[in-house]
Parts: sequence; C-alpha cells; structure tokens
Amino acid sequence: MANIFTKSLEAIWKPSTVSFGPGEPMRPAAPTEPPRREDYNVSRNTNWAPRSEESRNVTYNQMRTLSRIDGVLRTIIEKRKDEIKGLEWDITVKPEFNNGSDFTSDIAAAHKFWDKPDLEYTFDQWLGMLLEDIFVIDAPTLFKERDRLGRFRSLQIIDGATIKVLVNDAGRVPSPPQLAYEQIIKGMPRTGYIRPITGVNPYIVSRPELITENTTEVYTNFNEMYYRPYNLASDGVYGFSHVESIIMAINIMLRRTHSFLEFFRSGNIPQALIPAPESWTPDNIESFQEKFDLYLKGNLDARSGAIFIPGGAGNPSQLQQLTFDALFDEWLARIYCARFGVSPTPYVRSNNRATAVTMEEASSDEGLVPMMQFLKHWFDDITADCLGMPHLQFIWTPGQNYGPQEANIDNMMVAMGARTLDEVREKQGKQPYAHGIGSKPMIGGQLLEDIISGKAQAQMPATPAGIENYPGDDDIDENPYELSIRSIKSELDDWQKFAINRLGKKSPRMFEAKAVPPGLSSSILLKLDTAATPEAVKAVFEDARNNLGRKPRTPPVDQTAKQLEAEYQAELRKILEATKNKLQEI
Repeated sequence: MANIFTKSLEAIWKPSTVSFGPGEPMRPAAPTEPPRREDYNVSRNTNWAPRSEESRNVTYNQMRTLSRIDGVLRTIIEKRKDEIKGLEWDITVKPEFNNGSDFTSDIAAAHKFWDKPDLEYTFDQWLGMLLEDIFVIDAPTLFKERDRLGRFRSLQIIDGATIKVLVNDAGRVPSPPQLAYEQIIKGMPRTGYIRPITGVNPYIVSRPELITENTTEVYTNFNEMYYRPYNLASDGVYGFSHVESIIMAINIMLRRTHSFLEFFRSGNIPQALIPAPESWTPDNIESFQEKFDLYLKGNLDARSGAIFIPGGAGNPSQLQQLTFDALFDEWLARIYCARFGVSPTPYVRSNNRATAVTMEEASSDEGLVPMMQFLKHWFDDITADCLGMPHLQFIWTPGQNYGPQEANIDNMMVAMGARTLDEVREKQGKQPYAHGIGSKPMIGGQLLEDIISGKAQAQMPATPAGIENYPGDDDIDENPYELSIRSIKSELDDWQKFAINRLGKKSPRMFEAKAVPPGLSSSILLKLDTAATPEAVKAVFEDARNNLGRKPRTPPVDQTAKQLEAEYQAELRKILEATKNKLQEI
C-alpha cells in the first residue's frame, strides 16, 4: 500500500527544480483514512464530564448561575422567550404534498400532540423550557418517550448539561445503531442513547443486520434522543450559547454591580477625614466623634458622615465619592441586546419615536427570524419522525402582527411574480389552494410561464386613482377598494398620533405617508401648518377621514342652459341690490 501511494504521490506532485522552491510535502501517515471533522483529543470518549473534552473555559453551571443573578441579562432572556412564546403557530400540508388529498385528520392529530408535547405542560410552557436551554447553555435535548409496546408517546425535555456527546473515528456523532449520547449522573455515565431513526422501533429488533454481539442489549432497550445545539462550529460538537458568547461583559456587569453593593453594605473607607486641633488627645477625638455621629449616622452607618483625626487643623480630605456612570452601563446593555437581537430602547437613554421603531423592527429580523427557522425545521423533523407525518409542516403564523404594510408588500410581490398565492396564504396561516393551483407565480392574473411562452399577456388590475391595493386578511376576494380605504384610515390614525407628539418641536422630520394618496397628503400638510393644538390636529384628520374617497365637485355634464342662466341672473340680482343700497347711502 505504501509503495502504491508513493507512486501516486509522485504522479500528482512534480518535484521542484527552481531555487528556493516550496519543497516536497511530507508523506501522510494514514493516506487511506477518511478526513476527520476536527483534531479531537485522544480518547476523548473516555472523559466523562460533558464539554470538558473540548477545553471550554466556562461550565454549564457557571452560565446558568450568571444568567440568573444578572438582572439585565435575565430581563433580556425572558423578553426574547416571551416574544417567541407569544407567536401563533399552525400545522399545514407541505406544498409538495398538496395534491387534493384530505389530511384533516392528520392535521388534527398533529395539533393535539403539539398542544402538549410532553403530556404535562402546554406548548408555551414546554417551548419556554427549551428556549432557556438554547439561550443559556445551547444544549437543547429532547427524549423520545415510548410506551410499553414501543409506540411513541411524548417528547420530554432533558437537562442538556448532563448529556455527553460521543464521536466516532471521523470526529462525527455516530449514527445508529451506535451510541451517540450518554447521560452523566453523579459524575458517571448512567444511560446511553442513539440518534433518532425514522420508522424504526428500538424496542423491536426488525433489522438483525444492525445488531452485533455487543450492541444487542443496548439497542433493544434504549431509546432515541434529539440533541440539537443552535450555534455550532466545525471544531466541536457542543453549542456556543448566547450567554457564553458575552461572558466577559456579563462578568464586568456583575463585578460592577457587586462593587456598588459592597459600597453600601460593608465598605470601610470613610468619605472624608477632618483634622482636629493638635491639642486634642485620642480620647478627646473619640468623645467628640461619638457626639458628632449622632447627627450624621443614618442607614449607611458612619461612612455617611465625616471622621475627625488628630494632626492639627486643616482642610477636610475627600476620600471617595460614589458615582454612577450611566454611559458605561448602557454600553454593557447594548452588548447584551446585540447578542440576543433585542431592541436596546428599554435599557438606554430615550430615543425619538422613529429611531425606537426602527430599532424594534431590526431586532425582530435579527433575533426572532433565525430562531423561528431553527425551531420550525426541528419541529418538522419531529412531526415526520415521531408522528410519521412527513407530509405536514409546522409554521409560525403572523396572527395579529400581519398588518397593512405586510399585506401591501405581499400584494406587490404577487403582482411582480416574486411570490405565489400559496406563499402568501401560508404567511396568513391559511391552507394552500388545492391541486397546487396557487403554487405558480403570476403577473397580472396570468401565469408567468404562459407569459414567457407567449400564450398570455400580463395585464395589471386597475385600482382607484392614488390608492394602493392592499390584500385582505380574511378573504382574498374581498373588495380591494374597501381594503385600501381601511388601510388609509389606519395610516391616518398613526399620522394623527405622530402630529400630536410633534407639536411644539422644532425638528423638521415629517411623517412618511405610504398609503395616503398624494393629493390628500398635501392637503393635510397644508392644514397642519396652522394647527397649533391637539384639538386642531384632530380636526384636520377627522375632516380627512370624512372626505376620504369623495370626488371633487364638478358641474354636472347634463346641466342645461336655462339652469346656467337662472344662476347668472340670481348672482346679477345680488350685485344690483348691493349697488342700489350704496347709492341710497350716498
């Protein structure tokens, strides 16, 4: 084998003939061995402590302790958990399986399972425990519990800090039937688990070719476990949690908080020293100090007052002063928020409304969306593996968060052929159209493929002048004009609040109107120039709502000449009467 490899290396590597060349590479020690995922430690599987084989500087217990005693960090973690738990979800059919079949019973069964995945806690409670392990230690672990007949029963959350991940010769987590995980209890391996196998019951040995003399008992008695870290790297099999990634900032915050606590609790340095006359003895100073402290002692004990010392009269010496640097605390809070994708608005000095809204939207995209995708794919695997329903999928539905702005974006994307009707309905939490009729992109109501082939010509639907077409939340066939009016009224409400808040401020920043027609928007701006009170501002927008959708007054087309003559004579009569009155006065 060595001779064959040597000849093959000589064939693909030509020795250098130039001066100061790169040199010939060393011969590999194991040329036929597959590549390893990482340069793992020798005999790493024999090390019983989880994560210790990867030389991590922070333990699971340390991360959990820090996350619970740091008030700002705990607030951010709970905020992110509440945001995700507050999202609405649903079970739908995957587009590739949407062939008109009736999956109503399967969807109902999947809903029943996800309502209480562990048969004890609700989905929100269960999800909160899972998110806690993701954010703090990044070791989310789920155990596939089965009944005595080997049928899947529930998903139990296991403390991921007790799970040790094994690796094979290539440095990867072993596939079944080899053990992939061990649970370490009291410092010793107690139980072992395999990775989930779709359609295989570990209690019933139906594949004897997978069973060897050493694995029969293990494989027939142990179950499967999901161990899925959120943030992985190629140099290890354990996750890198949110808390671990900002561990230095957390330590700084805790030590800073502790220093303030000790200042009030057990500090022994007085705030000032006041020299006493040289003729005073220590007894005189002590006697005077006792009487003087009666006036100064409070909750902070003697440190709140001043201390007299011998040495002659002189100026008082200030020893320490308690200071709070808000900017430093804000800097630490911003680090926390940046890692968790949370808006720092509640933890820093107040921003203007537009900046706060922008930061809130950015935090939603940066923090929520990746975690939602991670959980969605994991729950899809569980639905397929545990429930045997690969045709169903878990989706997050927008619920009340699906407003006119999102609807307008979806409408434009559908009109341009960049998004299908089924994709929009999925965002709204609705089932896709049967037989896949809504899965193909369209432009102006015509299939994109027909437009490209020349079978059809795109025609954009007509909409009222100056009004954008917003699709509805309840029915896709609802009158687009009425939906547009409703969207404009919603934006007028936001504009009214904005205008009232800007009263008396010199900032030139203006409200950015998107749904309000340009003509109506210009009219509102002109009237707002003279509106100096909240009541006046409300009157401007109330008038705009009342006139919304009305057309400008124009003379009727069928107006007769007699009617015009009558109106002219009436106006002329008024002028003659006014002139006659003036002549009589003269």
